[in-house]
Amino acid sequence: MALEPGDDVVHSIHGPGRVVAVQMRDTPDGPVEYVTIEVGDMRILIPTSEVEAVGVRDPISEEDAEAILELLAEDPLKDPGHSARRRRNQKRLLDGDAEALAKIVRSLQALREDRDKPLAMRDKDHLRSATAKLAGELAIALKVTEEEATALIERATATDEADAEA
Repeated sequence: MALEPGDDVVHSIHGPGRVVAVQMRDTPDGPVEYVTIEVGDMRILIPTSEVEAVGVRDPISEEDAEAILELLAEDPLKDPGHSARRRRNQKRLLDGDAEALAKIVRSLQALREDRDKPLAMRDKDHLRSATAKLAGELAIALKVTEEEATALIERATATDEADAEA
């Protein structure tokens, strides 16, 4: 994966970011080329030879983003119970794949609406993290702000009942 300053990328754990530099650095083993990726307020240095191994990839396309929004609007699968749900969502968050993130958002939004009580703290954390990462990637693909992408996610996951109240 050839990266240049200004390229948008997605880190599987940290989410969407932008390449800000590609530079050589001296190490005890000799010179090594590093890429610097800015993700929010954080800068991550990764040897260019390790970029794909650590989960850096290109953002999804506009067509893929539209498919993700359609996926968000689908009915979620039956909830497997809290332990299995949390394990599955943790794995999906670490994977960082846009489709996996959309499945987290879709299932936890539906669970929140179906329950008489609020989501557990870990479920809230998973929902918040998945929504933020997904919004960042949708923003890149659709060329909108993250706030606009978050609004698109909220509209896509809204139930008919919720739409009727708005």
